Amino acid sequence: ENILIGLNNPSELKVIDFGSSCFVNQKTYTYIQSRFYRAPEIILGISYGPPIDMWSLGCILPELYTGRPLFPGENENEQLACIMEVLGLPSELQLEKASRRRVFFAAITATRVFLRERIHKSTLNLESLRSRIANIDSALSLIIPPELKTNVNEFLKHRDNFYNQITKRRQMRKFEQMFKHPSKSNNDENKIKSKELDINKIVVNLSDRQLNQHELSILKKGLNFNMNRTRISASEIIPLIEPVLSNVPDDQANSLRFKIAAAILNQKPNTPNISKEETYALKQLRKDRKIVIMKADKGNTTVVMNNSDYER
Repeated sequence: ENILIGLNNPSELKVIDFGSSCFVNQKTYTYIQSRFYRAPEIILGISYGPPIDMWSLGCILPELYTGRPLFPGENENEQLACIMEVLGLPSELQLEKASRRRVFFAAITATRVFLRERIHKSTLNLESLRSRIANIDSALSLIIPPELKTNVNEFLKHRDNFYNQITKRRQMRKFEQMFKHPSKSNNDENKIKSKELDINKIVVNLSDRQLNQHELSILKKGLNFNMNRTRISASEIIPLIEPVLSNVPDDQANSLRFKIAAAILNQKPNTPNISKEETYALKQLRKDRKIVIMKADKGNTTVVMNNSDYER
């Protein structure tokens, strides 16, 4: 929403939000850029410059074309994983300069965290993306008059199919709902007084679901909680590791096997920071297919919306 198209010249782009901008030699902020458009050097903690703006623009262009974010990570770990799925691992030189490299590239001896978080299924498939683009092309060919296909400026003026108008209407609906949506609960326990709110732990309920005390309590944690997970067994992890180890020298493979075995043997269960009641409330929220729970892009606000409103 911070990039506008010129009224008289649709090929002209204007940036309207300079809230986190700075001079090249006066970098004030380390946490900048919305997550979907955040450059790898910001995530890794590398000195940045004007190229990060080109990265953001490069992420925005395919999203305008497909209607979906190019790298839709739900957190910084997943964001970096999405980027590496397409562009591969950062170079050794980049990692040497990265102040946050241990956050994302901890050694294999970093206990269970590596085994649990670094080995997971991919979230981005290039073939499915190409298929979506092909489907969009087919759909556009049915609704756009042939004469408009050869004239980009005329297409941009075609108001009904102009993506910016669709985005604007959707964002306006969300903005209006935030102020007009009535409270659904008459229970005093569920009423939050503004003077008691911690700005970093706000829960904004825009859905039709009445959140009870324990549901509010778990959501106030900002989706940041530890479950009491069971130990990872060797039978779960070894079949996933062996195909990789078969491609490295024997000495290195045996060394890695020893380290993995040590990590599995030394693992300790997490200490949960949620009660039994909150655990049950979390399960009930997960079962409710009529709502969507997400974290705001900035800050720690948790938003609950009707799924129908989110999909519109």
